Amino acid sequence: MELTWDHIDLRRREITVVGKGGKRRSVPINDNLMAVLESWSRDREGRLFPDYTPNQVSMRFLRRAREVGLPEGVTIHSLRATFTGHLIDIGVDIYTVSRLLGHSSVKVTERYYLAPNPDQARTAVELLNFARGDTERTEEDGDEVMAAVAMADAEGLD
Repeated sequence: MELTWDHIDLRRREITVVGKGGKRRSVPINDNLMAVLESWSRDREGRLFPDYTPNQVSMRFLRRAREVGLPEGVTIHSLRATFTGHLIDIGVDIYTVSRLLGHSSVKVTERYYLAPNPDQARTAVELLNFARGDTERTEEDGDEVMAAVAMADAEGLD
């Protein structure tokens, strides 16, 4: 909640985030956030959210979560977990995810966010059938495997 315009570099499309222990890191700004930030007045001095303490933000989030019917137990930290899960699901490598989260080590990211995914495990094992030239597979199966192979190649996992 200490975010100021000094933390935002629109030219470089980065926000400097101050994490635990005062540790600073740069986080890229995507197109959606860029549009929001560009619409805000830069005349404001000081904090961009001066009227809210972290506790107030959490309470407002919980109230709004109940209003829209989110499951019981959802917290503002759930947004971080959802962000992480989406990145992992679309194939972003664990090292990049760890850096974006500001973790001291990729082990921290693995411990808290990398739950086993049965579908990914099945696809990985199915790669062995494709590599062996299994003719029992359907064309659709082959497309899924080829997509997994392409994603692995893009991540340098060949």
